[in-house]
Amino acid sequence: MSNINYKHKRTSTTSKRPTASQLDIGEIAVNYDSGTPGLFLEDASGNIIKVGPTEISGTAPNSSPQGSAGNSLGESWLDTSVTPNYLKIYDGSSWKTASGFSIDSSGDASFPNSLTLESDFIFSPSTTAPSLTVNGETTFEATSNTTLSAKHRGTDSTTRTGRVEMNSAGGTFGICAHASFDGSTAALFNWSNDKISEGNISGVVRNAVGDFTVTFSTAFTSANYTFVGSAGQGNHTSSARAVTIVSRTTTAVNFLVERTDTGVNQDEDYIAFIVIGSLT
Repeated sequence: MSNINYKHKRTSTTSKRPTASQLDIGEIAVNYDSGTPGLFLEDASGNIIKVGPTEISGTAPNSSPQGSAGNSLGESWLDTSVTPNYLKIYDGSSWKTASGFSIDSSGDASFPNSLTLESDFIFSPSTTAPSLTVNGETTFEATSNTTLSAKHRGTDSTTRTGRVEMNSAGGTFGICAHASFDGSTAALFNWSNDKISEGNISGVVRNAVGDFTVTFSTAFTSANYTFVGSAGQGNHTSSARAVTIVSRTTTAVNFLVERTDTGVNQDEDYIAFIVIGSLT
């Protein structure tokens, strides 16, 4: 009995696929190129179907057709153009990531259940995040090994750092300024040297014993903000310290640090406050 030597239609041309006119329905063709191998068949509707394997590439399979154009339903591709790599499946019209979300060419990511992460959100693992150029953009940057800093560009084209927003029935507001400093240096008080921490504060001036004026870097929309202050470090059980507002404007606030037993002003070694309101 003689041996029958049968070979499928085949090619070694990179990315080449058979056309419908080259195959009969159900007939198999093979591309044995080592970089873009593939097994193909023609279905009952005359479509060329890639059976496998998954293509590993930085560009979508068959981007530059050498034979039949397009991709087949269920075809798979490991996209190495992004890190980490994405496994994608062709759904008949576009490539979808197997993880349940997709990223388009502009960097927008779409998630299930109508959750969409737009390209206006930027996360930077470095110490310097990209500059915000579009109103509404938000970014996070690793300012140190222990600190993650948030930045947001508002509708007024101003970028602010570390602003916390909260929604309530009364509207949108947030902790828009804070500071802590050592006031015990008395007449030698110097904001640059004696500040401990601050946000949205351009400076603090000591007017007299226990008398301080704070100036904001960015003004509030009105003087109807909430100022919460504390003073004193250590045991003051016999005479607590009170922080009393003298005056406030959209750009500055003046307050006193007083002893609660005598009402005498006091320069304390730890004075802190937060301001809750809305910035311009």
